[in-house]
Amino acid sequence: MIQALINSDIAPLYATPDTGGELADEALYGMEVMLKRTPQPDWYEARTHYRYKGFVERRHLCIPTGDSRSEADGREKMITAAYIDLLAMPKVSASRLACAPRGGLLTTVGEPQGGWQEISTTDGRTAYAKAGHLSPLPSNWRTRGEEELRFAITNSALGYLGAQYRWGGKTILGIDCSGLTSMAYMLNGVLIYRDAKIMPGFPIHEIGRDAMRAGDLMFFTGHVAIYLGNDAFIHSTAFAGSDGVVINSTRPGHPKYSCREDLMDTLYAVGSIF
Repeated sequence: MIQALINSDIAPLYATPDTGGELADEALYGMEVMLKRTPQPDWYEARTHYRYKGFVERRHLCIPTGDSRSEADGREKMITAAYIDLLAMPKVSASRLACAPRGGLLTTVGEPQGGWQEISTTDGRTAYAKAGHLSPLPSNWRTRGEEELRFAITNSALGYLGAQYRWGGKTILGIDCSGLTSMAYMLNGVLIYRDAKIMPGFPIHEIGRDAMRAGDLMFFTGHVAIYLGNDAFIHSTAFAGSDGVVINSTRPGHPKYSCREDLMDTLYAVGSIF
C-alpha cells in the first residue's frame, strides 16, 4: 500500500477506473488515502481514512518521494469555511495557488499574523489562508457533552443548505444525501459510513423512533437525513420541487411535509451515536 495526500480541492473517487463512470465519493484537499496500483496507467484504487474505497486519477495525488513533504501527521487545521483560496502571499490580491473546500485538511506554519495563517501545501509550497476560515482538528467526540455534539452536528449540516444535489458529492459545490450526513459528522470528529445505511463496525446504531433527537439519522429506502428536532429534518435530495439540501417536515399537514410525503412511507430505521 502507498500512502498519499489529496492534492486537488476535490478528488473524484469513481466506482471504476473511468472518468465516464459513476462517481462514488469525493476526497478533499489534504486528506490521507492509501493506494493500490491498478493495471490502468495513472489510476489507483484508493481507501480513505473513513474506510471508503474508489478509484482516483494520479493527477489528484501527492505521492511521497524520498525528499518530498507529504507527511500526513503534520496537518493541524481543518477548513470550516465553505470554500477557500490558498494564496501566494498574505493579501487578498495575491495569486491563487490552490483552492480547498470545507473539511479539507491543512498543515500550518507558525501562528497567525494579521488574520493570515501560513500554510505548507501538500506539494510543499508556501501559501496563506485566512485564519478565521480554519479550526483545530475536532477533539475526540466521546469526550464531548451530548447536547453540545448534537447541536454541532445539526449546525454543520445547516452549513450546506442550498447546495445542489450531486451524486457522490461531498462539498458546497454539490452533495448527496450520505455525503451530507457523513460530512456533518466528520466535521465533528465522528467517522460514520459514507452510504445511506447502518453498517457494522461504525458508531451509528439503531434506536427506537420514539427516542429520535436532533442529530440522529433517519434512514429511508435508499436515502438518509439528519433530524433537526421539532419535526424537521435536513437532507440532500434530487426530488423535483425539493432539490438540493433542504429542510422538510415529518408532521402531516405541514407545508414542508407534503413535498416529500413519499419519504415518510419508507422510513425504516433511526440511527444514533448516543
